[in-house]
Amino acid sequence: MHRRAINKNRPGALRSQGASAGGRSASPRRLADMLKNEAVLCAAAIVLMSILFVIRYQASLWLALCSVPFALLAGYTMFFFERQLEDLHRKVMGRGGRIQAGFLAFFLFLLLGILVFLALVSYPMGMVAERLGSGHLQVHYGRWAVNLGIIVALLCWLRCVVRRLSGPSS
Repeated sequence: MHRRAINKNRPGALRSQGASAGGRSASPRRLADMLKNEAVLCAAAIVLMSILFVIRYQASLWLALCSVPFALLAGYTMFFFERQLEDLHRKVMGRGGRIQAGFLAFFLFLLLGILVFLALVSYPMGMVAERLGSGHLQVHYGRWAVNLGIIVALLCWLRCVVRRLSGPSS
């Protein structure tokens, strides 16, 4: 019998395995550093995308500057949901298997990335663009933001899967 099948029958075996995987054992200081770094990287990606959008469509530079608060909000939101989906991935992997957990995590990360970037970046920035007199660019900015959301979601999914395949990290 496979070792995971044997461990599955023992009560508490999966909980001890998950605790050693580094999911909840991070110190508050390390967690704060990770939160800051991931949120800042996500915000930098959104601001860079906004700058490229401004250059491409010759819009107002204020559009890129106004994207900073929405970018930080999206970064913190993605960090929070990424941790929740990693826990779900770990639980599904313990009960079902690697392939099922990977597919579930992939589609949930993809849906989450699209929804977060649509609701927290695309929609508010469309209203900002309309206020700045570039209302005709709302659709284009929304498309750029959702495409970036897909890329961020795929990177989060890859990080989650690689973290789980590499084993415990301390």
